[in-house]
Amino acid sequence: MVNRTNASPRVLWWCWVAVLVSWVVVSEIRRLLDWRAGFHASQVLVAVPLLSTCILAIVIVFRLHTSISRRMLLLAWIWAGSFVYAGIVGWMSGLGAASIYDLLQFVAPMFVALLFAAGEEPLLQAFKRVSTVILAIATAVGVYGIIQYTVLPPWDAAWLQHAAIVQGMVTNGLARPLEVRVFSVLNSSEPCASFLAVAVALNLYRLNDGRIFPMVGMLVCAITLLLTLERSAWVGLAAAVIVYALLSRKPLRAVSVGLACGAIVAALFLFLSPSLAAQTGDAQSGKNSIALRFETFMHLGTDVSANARVVETAGLVSAAIAYPTGEGLGIIGTSAQLASFAGAINAIDGGLQARLAEMGFAGAAGYCVVLLLTFGVAIERWREARKSGNDAESDLFASLLAVQTVLIVLDFSIDSHVGLPGVLFWMTVGMTLSRGKALATETASLGFQPAAC
Repeated sequence: MVNRTNASPRVLWWCWVAVLVSWVVVSEIRRLLDWRAGFHASQVLVAVPLLSTCILAIVIVFRLHTSISRRMLLLAWIWAGSFVYAGIVGWMSGLGAASIYDLLQFVAPMFVALLFAAGEEPLLQAFKRVSTVILAIATAVGVYGIIQYTVLPPWDAAWLQHAAIVQGMVTNGLARPLEVRVFSVLNSSEPCASFLAVAVALNLYRLNDGRIFPMVGMLVCAITLLLTLERSAWVGLAAAVIVYALLSRKPLRAVSVGLACGAIVAALFLFLSPSLAAQTGDAQSGKNSIALRFETFMHLGTDVSANARVVETAGLVSAAIAYPTGEGLGIIGTSAQLASFAGAINAIDGGLQARLAEMGFAGAAGYCVVLLLTFGVAIERWREARKSGNDAESDLFASLLAVQTVLIVLDFSIDSHVGLPGVLFWMTVGMTLSRGKALATETASLGFQPAAC
């Protein structure tokens, strides 16, 4: 006889893994099909990750609705209420399907939190399993990203050329090896970089145990993250490392191991810099595109993209003052392509800026309140674990805080709480609110070693 009580959460957990994989790989599957059958032949695949997330959300609510805590209910009401309001504004503005598509992209991942918050298994065991799965997926993404950078498969090259001709999109670089901004199996370099940064941040606790295979995976992710040339993800991961080092029970060891890995990556690219510069970057200076990208941190005052973002943000604030109720969901990005709306905006650099344009001051305030509340709850749980002397659990919450730090930093430059990043964000929220307890006898088997007295 199968124990349905134990089997159901296990099935739901594997369904979550399937949803996560779908968000990661569907773009590459679409590129393969388009390459073979012609572009737009597989356009329907774009909706598969969102559809699978919605189905999982419905099942989670049906199975676990009795396990919703007051904190989870409060976060859900503020989050859903803010986006439903913006969705109604978008619908009334004539955006129709685009507003619904955007609404589901933000609200459906929220129910992932309930899956982890209602878990009965020990918290450390659940965290170890999730971090291992995400690191394994991210390592595969990283390996393919490195192959993509050095070889560039024909289906990826064809997609880059098509995007440049039809959409005028050149943000992913040129369709040549060593001149592409790595996007791996995702749809652009931005989500690829955000996923890799989150995977590394979630596994920072592994710096304390020093096991070789996870460290290799994190190193692969770090190298691929560099190849995306996404400065915001670099800054986000650096901030996450600082947060984890401040909260970890072994900060010196974590920092030293992290710096050693960073030195290896830096030495690798310094060694390769002259040969790479011959094909990409600046051949006269002998610097490749990665070195040149790092140099922009020293010249932000004259950086084109940084100045454009400042101007864009100022314009959005002015527009928000003119339209304090917001212009509604569906006016920005992919969803805007679903509606032939004259005022649609193709892209906005930054999730916070986009929320202000879509949701107005009230909706954007609700959005920010949820982000701050979830961060505050994670800090509270970390303090409780530290006071009780549970070093393993305090490191767990330090890792979750590191992930939320990455996503908050990224929100100033990309949309980092929607779609795939949204699924990852609400996973951290669910674990923060989890009622599962870590047993002291389990910590050693999970790779968390007690701190020395």
